[in-house]
Amino acid sequence: MHPFTDPSASGLHNVVAASRDEFNEDANGFLFGFINSGRSNRVTNLSFELTAAVLTFSNDATATSAADALFKRDMARSHGAEPTILQKYTTARTYFTPQFSWLTTFFATGQFVILSIIRDRAGEQIRVNDLDTLTDLATRSLDITSDRLRDFVPTPPEKLLDLPADIDGMLGRAIPANINPTDVDGPPAVYDRHGALSISYQPLSDATLFDAAGVDRVAFNGSYIYRAKDAAGARTVANQYANPGRVYRRIDPPKGLPMATCLEYRGMVDTVIKYTCTVSVDRYAAAIRANQLRDAYQRISAQYAVLINSR
Repeated sequence: MHPFTDPSASGLHNVVAASRDEFNEDANGFLFGFINSGRSNRVTNLSFELTAAVLTFSNDATATSAADALFKRDMARSHGAEPTILQKYTTARTYFTPQFSWLTTFFATGQFVILSIIRDRAGEQIRVNDLDTLTDLATRSLDITSDRLRDFVPTPPEKLLDLPADIDGMLGRAIPANINPTDVDGPPAVYDRHGALSISYQPLSDATLFDAAGVDRVAFNGSYIYRAKDAAGARTVANQYANPGRVYRRIDPPKGLPMATCLEYRGMVDTVIKYTCTVSVDRYAAAIRANQLRDAYQRISAQYAVLINSR
């Protein structure tokens, strides 16, 4: 769930099986994109999964050409794929794969290509295809995404280098990322309130939290940095992410850093990162995640030092 310029580094290659060379051949004029995904149930095999991506091109013509080329290559490699039509979006290129109960759509609108992939995991398990529901979900996804794009004006390529690399100094307050599975949310970036919900693991509750705490900026690098309206708001954010709930337990903070709060995951899901630590300084809250306790302690201690020295 992140912006990208290289499809092989975005996760896009996991849903559209094209090498970098193939993608560059099909997507002439590609500038950058954004991809995110989610599912309707925490249990994968009971869920509908949605992957949505927007690819930005240099002009309308290159977007239309890329949508057609990407669709043809992707459908050709999908075993048993059948072309189909979305009644509301008849110009979209869509195919259905009965074996995996998924529906894939490439829709060119202006200088953008919207990629939507809907997968019915439960239907796949019981070998029952509900194409009507998949079609409805795909249509709703295109409705929402195309509506949001109407107000989005991409920065012209010749002006990209004029943009600030670090908005409001947010990345300067985040510790550097490690090259390991702990840092899985994409390249370092600064998001506004709405964009930050795309990298959230609980976007519904975070939307409420951000409103209550007045969060207007979030940065991701080797940590998450949240800028709240004031120090009380930052403490609210740190406390919320340090709430143990039912599958975490409180553990001691690092020595010499009693203001930090740390949790250990006690659930049965192997892919959940084991340790979480939070801290707040002035109007900034920070959260780090790590699979090793020493790493967690070192990272939250370093993060606290960075925030203190950024005053």
